[in-house]
Amino acid sequence: MTNVCPACQGTALEDLVRVERSPVMTGVLWPSREAAMTAQRRALELSLCAECGTVVNVAFEAGLVEYGGEYDNSLHFSPAFRAYAEALADRLIVRHNLVGREVVEIGSGKGDFLRLLCARGLCAGTGYDPTYIGPERADDAAVTFVVDLYGSRYSHLPADLVVCRHVLEHVSDPLGFLTDIRNALGGRDASLYLEVPNGGFVLGEAGVWDFIYPHVSYFSPAGLRRVVSAAGFTITDAGTSYGDQFLWIEAKTAPTTRPSGRIGPAAGEDVVATDRFVVQARKFGDVYREVVGRWSAHLADLATDADSAWDAPRALVWGAGSKGVAFLNVLDVGSAVRGVVDLNPRKRGLFVPGTGHPVLAPEDLSVERVGRVFLPNPLYLDEVRGRLAELGVPAEVVPLSS
Repeated sequence: MTNVCPACQGTALEDLVRVERSPVMTGVLWPSREAAMTAQRRALELSLCAECGTVVNVAFEAGLVEYGGEYDNSLHFSPAFRAYAEALADRLIVRHNLVGREVVEIGSGKGDFLRLLCARGLCAGTGYDPTYIGPERADDAAVTFVVDLYGSRYSHLPADLVVCRHVLEHVSDPLGFLTDIRNALGGRDASLYLEVPNGGFVLGEAGVWDFIYPHVSYFSPAGLRRVVSAAGFTITDAGTSYGDQFLWIEAKTAPTTRPSGRIGPAAGEDVVATDRFVVQARKFGDVYREVVGRWSAHLADLATDADSAWDAPRALVWGAGSKGVAFLNVLDVGSAVRGVVDLNPRKRGLFVPGTGHPVLAPEDLSVERVGRVFLPNPLYLDEVRGRLAELGVPAEVVPLSS
């Protein structure tokens, strides 16, 4: 357990809330229900840093989390997400003048975004990820993949822009991780694009299902600014995206001197806003318990109805990603939910860790009697309703939050 904030190195950590039954690897599905039921689960002990507002799972054990080829968190099968990724790629291409330049993506996953960025930007890229499975070189873009973590041993490889999306929250020592990137860039005039879950979003009702074991930290805007600056980068822009669910920063290389002890406010930080963030975040424990209690009661009633009538319409969850997996495990839904729908064809026929729910493709629903579809992420509401209409499935779509 840690008593230090990974973002600002502060020691003013306050107990926030306990999250039960989170699979250690939410991004890994299993080949059978029996195997899925054996998946390792742990509780999260979330604490709030009173200095910068970052939330940390103080019970996190790095040795339990192993990323391999079976790990799959790709969202690019969703048209809504692809539209977001394309807009982001186009913005980075223009902002960083990427035509003919070199891009490195750390945590490139299956390579979806890097291939998109390099194909649209007419640039070359190298993706680093220990979970990548596939050819060393992409056939649709000037992209090479390295099945490894990026570090100082790759400092000889050029990088005009380093992209790192949804990786930092998985890292126990984000300052050390970012400092290694900075050191690998050496004296280059290079830029960084960093994206993480937005701590301001998850500390509200809509973010209740975003807490999963592989995430060590949920960064506040202040916490992210502080750790990026301390690692030797000058922040050039920052904001939120994807319905406020993501927090991002763009920065350039600067002289680096790793600080010792607490990291104070970064250049450009609104200290008053940080204080307000902390005050609001302290209320999240009550919000979390109320939402979980309400949904537990609702699903208990639904399970009773389902068990009393064998031909009752089925209730399903849309999305076998982290939100859907968290919803199923935290609430221990049992027979109230019969399965999970996911657009990723690689997930079809697999089973959710911890609960053993089967994963279906949308096409499977044409032979199912579906009455209700629970939607963990409301950003996909129009997309899901449209897909169900195409399939002729008259199910009610119920967002888990507004």
